[in-house]
Amino acid sequence: MDYEFTKQADGRLRVKLAMGHEAFGHWLNDAIGTNLTLLADILRDVERVQQGEVEMLTLHSAGYTLQLGDGEAEISANVVQFEFGDELEPDMAYYDDEQMSGCGLEDFQRLLLAWQDFVQSES
Repeated sequence: MDYEFTKQADGRLRVKLAMGHEAFGHWLNDAIGTNLTLLADILRDVERVQQGEVEMLTLHSAGYTLQLGDGEAEISANVVQFEFGDELEPDMAYYDDEQMSGCGLEDFQRLLLAWQDFVQSES
């Protein structure tokens, strides 16, 4: 998973992830930000799943749902929790790559730890 951390001119810290994982970046920027306490809680939840203490965890935040389990982390914006049915033309598809992403639990943990280090170093 490729990502880039930046400090904006106004002092805000931002992360941008490569195509296919953009939703993790949006979630980190919007729901987690620089809240190191919340970040530590999520890292503990990742460890609990990895160690088999719990099989699956679903964490809800403002605008996003994070699911941890079965070696995977999946994030989805709550706005994509709907069905289209027959509304789209046959050759059309709903673009949701920026709204939903998945990756391995270890990759997700490395992203969170790197973000934690970046936030601590810039604070």
